[in-house]
Amino acid sequence: MESFVKPSVKVIGVGEPGSEALSRLRGCGWDGVDFLKLAEDDQVDLQEVFRDTDMTIILADIQNLKDAAVTLAAAECAKGMDVLTVVMTSAGDVPKALADAADTVTILPSDEEGSEAGTVDSFAAGVHMILDMLSERSLVSMSFDDFRSCLSNVGVTAMASGQAAGKNVIMEAAKKAAALLGENANLSKARTMLMHVIGSGDNIGVFDIGSAGAFLSWQVHPDADILWAVTADKSMGDNVVVTLLGSRVAI
Repeated sequence: MESFVKPSVKVIGVGEPGSEALSRLRGCGWDGVDFLKLAEDDQVDLQEVFRDTDMTIILADIQNLKDAAVTLAAAECAKGMDVLTVVMTSAGDVPKALADAADTVTILPSDEEGSEAGTVDSFAAGVHMILDMLSERSLVSMSFDDFRSCLSNVGVTAMASGQAAGKNVIMEAAKKAAALLGENANLSKARTMLMHVIGSGDNIGVFDIGSAGAFLSWQVHPDADILWAVTADKSMGDNVVVTLLGSRVAI
């Protein structure tokens, strides 16, 4: 049986929303994950920051020009050192230079007001999704090699979540997530769809996950791969949250 290999991960917060998200994420108990704030005036050796790192997740409001510049420099350095480089940002235009510098720039949903609090919520949820999918504590997790192959050099991606309770809970949550994802992405172009399911455990069945996967297969490109992971959290009660990340989508 293949042993579980923990990747070394750096989560970088750039600017106010990114830094605030780090405050929520610290202490969540993921092994091999370090958190670091970056700002324009910081005198930081980026090569030292990313030394011995497998993946970095950079949280930034790239509509802020100063934060965008810091993000670009960090992404260029990390990817140049063969670190899987994931930039997360709220909805908006992605500069070509940044899309080229990172392995992927993931567009996250923002609230209707586009508030900083909503951006912080999206950042925290996005990091949770990725780290939970890779965690050995999850009921079903992805290997880092598989995860890396899904997100290496794929350009702009999009992420969204849906929550439901009651009957057909996973399917209903997946439908809500797909509808929200479709607001920022053309799902029919997606070549890979990652699905993370989190619930109490009692309301998560393989058949239900398979049904949700079949539903998604009709939404994405005919040749798309759909991969999933499952995390149990007793505090969820009757609720299930499904988070989707679509790669190689047309934004």
